Amino acid sequence: MSISPLPVFALIPLCFALVAADSAAEEITLSQAYQLALEHAPDVDIARFQIDGAEARKGQVLGKLLPQATAFGQWSKNKISYESDPLFPGDLDYPGQRYGVSVRQSLLAVSDGIELSRQNKLIQLSKDELRITEAELFSELLEAYLDILLSDAELVLLNDEILSVAAQLKEARALFKKNLIPVTEVLETESRLDILKSDLIMAEGQAAVSREFLSTLTGLPGGEPMAVTENLALLARFSGPDAAATVALASDPSIDAAQSKVEAAEKAVLREKARWVPDVYLSYNYQHSDVGFDNQRSPSRDTSTFAIDFSYPIFEGGARLARIKGASAEYSTAVTKLRAQQLDTETRARSAWLIFDAATQRLLSTKKAVTSADVNVIATRRSAKAGTARYTDVLLALAQHSRALRDLIDARFFHARAWVELELAVGASPAPLAKTLSTLLHR
Repeated sequence: MSISPLPVFALIPLCFALVAADSAAEEITLSQAYQLALEHAPDVDIARFQIDGAEARKGQVLGKLLPQATAFGQWSKNKISYESDPLFPGDLDYPGQRYGVSVRQSLLAVSDGIELSRQNKLIQLSKDELRITEAELFSELLEAYLDILLSDAELVLLNDEILSVAAQLKEARALFKKNLIPVTEVLETESRLDILKSDLIMAEGQAAVSREFLSTLTGLPGGEPMAVTENLALLARFSGPDAAATVALASDPSIDAAQSKVEAAEKAVLREKARWVPDVYLSYNYQHSDVGFDNQRSPSRDTSTFAIDFSYPIFEGGARLARIKGASAEYSTAVTKLRAQQLDTETRARSAWLIFDAATQRLLSTKKAVTSADVNVIATRRSAKAGTARYTDVLLALAQHSRALRDLIDARFFHARAWVELELAVGASPAPLAKTLSTLLHR
């Protein structure tokens, strides 16, 4: 009796019929799942709101450098009572009005100009942090997506092995009735069947957990990953870890974010130092009034004034030097974090390349292991029927064959994860990366 195992990835679609509770579940590609996750993820929304907030703060600073116009007015009813005196008239009761416009334009505001430049750096920082958030989301989504496929494939393999062991148990019981094998071989076969059923229950639970996690990320209850191809060809773009590290140092959004923090902190230091330069403004005021400053009646008149104003704080109790010291400390901290991030990025890129290379070698090795396990099962079954091998040897061969198939599936998915990790480590954008991998997976 020989076995002809199904292709590994061809097993995956079959498992949906075994574990899916809803036969009408919607199948989604990896790219579709990522788009749903982008629309549903709170962290991505928060990162986008941070960009909006940074742009709004820039608008506030810019507004201080543009002309400021203010209209004012006052309409009053005035009453003046004099003490009894023949030299003064009686009580006066009269209306009054005062209105006009005031315009002010900054001529010299060095600190505000530097702050505007700093806000541009903070906007870029928010955009870099959004890229980091999107990359982290794609990494989580890919793990959840592949975990479902891996769990479903393991369910199919376990069911397949259970059927094989059940058939083996039936043959063993028949041979035992004829006193051709000892009872221990029957008991060992029964034990193996019970273990497989227990493993099946655990695998079903793991598959359910993986589906819940994917639903949480995408916001789509019941969404099922689309079946993937068996022949997935993923190649590294880099000849070695040095090449990967070089690209990562130039493209990693984490480094870009750290660099933006350094530049923003540097602008903060310059802003505080620029407060030593006086602020100069040009102002124009126009006013029409028929009362004086104390609301005494006076002839109607128009008043207009052009003026140059300046402000310069003479003494702040040491607060100015303290602000410069604090900003300098923030700058030094940002520079140190940038160096640390560069080391982390270089290490991550090198490690990702080495892991991908190891995953590639592992994938080739597991393919050979499956071929060897196929031959071993066939040979062991023939030997058992010929009486030169025990039935427990067949159980061991079946277990090794099932383990080899699971290792091959795990190696293929791990190979895909390692490839994505390498691409993310060198700064690849997650959106086109998701589209490319989805095309390769579902072709």
